[in-house]
Amino acid sequence: MIGKIFEFNLQYNSIYYYIINPLLIRDRKFHIRLHWCININDNGIHGYLFKDGYIFLAKNPYKRMNYSNKEIHDTHYISEEYMVIFPDGFKKIFGAIKTKKVQNGIIEILASVLKKVSKKMKCYSETKYCYYVLGVDIMILDDFTPILIEINYKQGLKSIKQKEYVNNLLNIVLGFDLPTNYIET
Repeated sequence: MIGKIFEFNLQYNSIYYYIINPLLIRDRKFHIRLHWCININDNGIHGYLFKDGYIFLAKNPYKRMNYSNKEIHDTHYISEEYMVIFPDGFKKIFGAIKTKKVQNGIIEILASVLKKVSKKMKCYSETKYCYYVLGVDIMILDDFTPILIEINYKQGLKSIKQKEYVNNLLNIVLGFDLPTNYIET
């Protein structure tokens, strides 16, 4: 269920809803940061979702109300103590069936986004091949339904496995045969 707090911002083309029934980990709100590569080439436009994501928790346990307390509602707190990897760490907490439901929902969301933006995404005029690497933030409702929060051009690379990230990009963009960790969306 999405809350009653609502804001529409024309400058950034966004609509904000407050989610009042988030799934919690360690009694804290969280979001999942995933990395998504969109590749445009002779075969069209394709999305590749890196398999491992990172779960970022709020600093303090969730309480409804007191919406101005960022330590309760801001899920960008980075701490090794609270770091959970998605999907493996999520699966340990919630089980394989619920994790698969979330993964399938995320892939469905991103496939829908890709379909809607595919006609608008273009390469520079000097080339017909290009790629975009985006950060995707997802929140999960307490019924394990994923909700797309935002897609960022800033991928948030501070907290990721750099070697795995580079291998994924080289495989997708250049067709290298390095150890991979992504799925096509």
